[in-house]
Amino acid sequence: MKYLLEFDQYLSDDIQDLNNDGKKENPISASASIGFKNFDPDQVVVIGQYQNGEITDELFRTTAGVINEINQGIKDETNKWYGTFGYKYSLDKEAFDIKIGEGVINTEYLMKMVNNRTVFYRICKNEKITNSDDFLNFMKDFSNLEKYYHYKGVFFKEVLEILIAATRKGNKGERAALNYFRWLMKVKGPKVTIYKPTLREDVRGIDGKFKFENSEIEKTIQVKPYENFSIDNRVGTATSNGSLSMNTDILILYKGIGTKVVRNSSDEEVSYPDFSFIIADKKDVKIVGNQFILTKWQAKGEKLK
Repeated sequence: MKYLLEFDQYLSDDIQDLNNDGKKENPISASASIGFKNFDPDQVVVIGQYQNGEITDELFRTTAGVINEINQGIKDETNKWYGTFGYKYSLDKEAFDIKIGEGVINTEYLMKMVNNRTVFYRICKNEKITNSDDFLNFMKDFSNLEKYYHYKGVFFKEVLEILIAATRKGNKGERAALNYFRWLMKVKGPKVTIYKPTLREDVRGIDGKFKFENSEIEKTIQVKPYENFSIDNRVGTATSNGSLSMNTDILILYKGIGTKVVRNSSDEEVSYPDFSFIIADKKDVKIVGNQFILTKWQAKGEKLK
């Protein structure tokens, strides 16, 4: 399957009139919220580069209100550009492939154009943007959005590569965490069946849903990476990058700890990424800043008490 990053179409320098309607675009005037609950417009947001949960290059700080305005513009414009191919930003619809010319792109990547901080960092580096006001003004210009988010934009290939890489990287740890939870529940009692969340649920922080065998009650799971874990007086503290929330029944934290080697059925050695996990029920979780405070938990690769 070809993806749009293989097109020669994205090389077009015509970023002023990509809709081919003879009109140049006007600046964005979007300010409406895109529907997140408990939205704090004054929350500080860092535009920078992260590696293993640590910031390695902070460009500047802005607010959630500014980011929300930018996200609204991205959502509106991508709806317009890709709508003719069957796409519409929807938090409830499952991702699907759309055909543009001779190429195919999955709508999951289009959805993830909204609020992607790695893309924001790359834009600011490319354009030498060093403060919040300049970033907002830059992103309020339609022609600038076209450069990065339209399939004919000069930097679209770069953006799509970021989105694909982030999706694949993120899924690896999340998939391992959910598989470990499935195994642990089987060991402890009845097995569970795990389901993927809808996009709306995903935005709300739900990474998985599950039902116990012979039960119709559906429960939810949040999966997040963590950087370090400490225990003091039987209370565990897990530090995790970003703005934290707890809107699910179960919290699973994971951290990469290298690789493990196993022998397959042909007696060959095969290497897999290895993770530590921390699992806690919502009643045992409290959030303070960028830390989960746990009064009770299950763990693999970390102490229990």
